[in-house]
Amino acid sequence: MLHSYRKILVPFLTMIAVVTLLFKLGWWQLEQKQRKELIVARIEQRAGAAPLNTSVAELAVHNSPVDDLDYTPVALKGRFIHESEVAVFTNRELGSSKHAGPGYDILTLFEDQKNGLVLINRGFVPQQFRQSQNRPLGEIKGNIQITGLIRKPERHSYVDVPDRPDRSEFAVRDPKIIIAAKLTEEQKQSASLFIDDFYIDLRTPVPEGELPSPNKTTVNLPNRHLEYVITWWGLALVFIGMFGVFLRQRFKQV
Repeated sequence: MLHSYRKILVPFLTMIAVVTLLFKLGWWQLEQKQRKELIVARIEQRAGAAPLNTSVAELAVHNSPVDDLDYTPVALKGRFIHESEVAVFTNRELGSSKHAGPGYDILTLFEDQKNGLVLINRGFVPQQFRQSQNRPLGEIKGNIQITGLIRKPERHSYVDVPDRPDRSEFAVRDPKIIIAAKLTEEQKQSASLFIDDFYIDLRTPVPEGELPSPNKTTVNLPNRHLEYVITWWGLALVFIGMFGVFLRQRFKQV
């Protein structure tokens, strides 16, 4: 009998070690889930605040990491420089708007009253409205006040299509790349400064004809931690069950 117990000691200790590891992994994922939910709640609270009346110069001297500014609502006065318009291919989810499916986000430089420049994502257009002449009512002229949310840049991944600056088409919303490609020497000299470490998602005004259609910016942080919790703890239960089957077979042999 003592010999039989010795035979199950190593499998028992192995099972304890594996189950402990899987339980700790599941617990860590549960903590990450709670942390992510707190971040989302904080961002949603920030995005719901009243827009801060500001200027490009004031935004340019921020001392916060861009992540801490992400989703901050701001209001600026100035004008769009429509000849700087570029397009970023995207696919708006069906049902989120009457304008959905494959298309482009239209980004344009905005010059504030102190000659500061910042890139504005004016919103989505379906593919057939890629060219500005197909949506003449979408170009808001003159000095206006806009409101929007500061957004951190997107980064290229290995699956992205190449940028086509010669066609004013880009794969991601990265203001450093877009401004470097589209800002003319004349604009560089006339601008007091320009911001290229973030862009702004336009909220208002909505142009006549509703194109480009301003994006309904949503907080979209991946949060699949509950799936991982279930996976790790489910595997722990499987190992316990397998050890139970092993024990039953062993004791049958005694």
